[in-house]
Amino acid sequence: MKCYSLEELLAFAMNPEKPEQEEIAVHVIKCGKCRKDFELVLETLGNEVQAPLPGDKALAEAATKELFARQKWNSFSNFIERISSTLQEQAKKGLSFLNTAQLFAPQKKVFAASSGTGSAPAQLSFNDAPSITFEADTPDYSDYYWKIQMVFPMMISDSAMIQMKVSGKSEKNINQGTLLFLGKEYRIMFGNVSIPFREFKNNSACTSSIGIRFDDGSATSGSIKFLPESFL
Repeated sequence: MKCYSLEELLAFAMNPEKPEQEEIAVHVIKCGKCRKDFELVLETLGNEVQAPLPGDKALAEAATKELFARQKWNSFSNFIERISSTLQEQAKKGLSFLNTAQLFAPQKKVFAASSGTGSAPAQLSFNDAPSITFEADTPDYSDYYWKIQMVFPMMISDSAMIQMKVSGKSEKNINQGTLLFLGKEYRIMFGNVSIPFREFKNNSACTSSIGIRFDDGSATSGSIKFLPESFL
């Protein structure tokens, strides 16, 4: 049974969703040595993901999925932190607003270079307001299914409002319920929730979670479904 180097395990931890990584995921579960090395890699990356116990392919896929979800939340947190840091730098210069396009400039150049065309690929738009999509971990035909698009304004300040557009099954607005986000609660009104940007900067709960509690008492949690490349 072939063991993997720390470099290979690091590559797996950084991008576990690739189909070719499945073999490594199964091996890490069965091999005690590689599992310990993998824990070391995760600790180095700052991810506190529970190393999986020996099991089958389904467990390997579940562990890989969990790791990938954690990485998406980390990317989201890093994006917010980058905005906050840039705002602080702007404040030192006497500027109170930040154009989010500034944050995408380096990535835009990278994508342009890789495309060989001198311009960013058409599917990546850096001119629109940046957004992140979250989705409930429940079937889309369920009464408790939901989908949320978080939209950031092009100009951000400490007093800026982040908009959350909330829809349920069949794309209908969810008009009643409470959004549970990063350890706080926000009332959903006509399919919308407005959250002050400062709530992200002051996330003392240090939690990565999202869900909706419906007015009948039922609640479902969810995860990041789509995180634009420009945020990574």
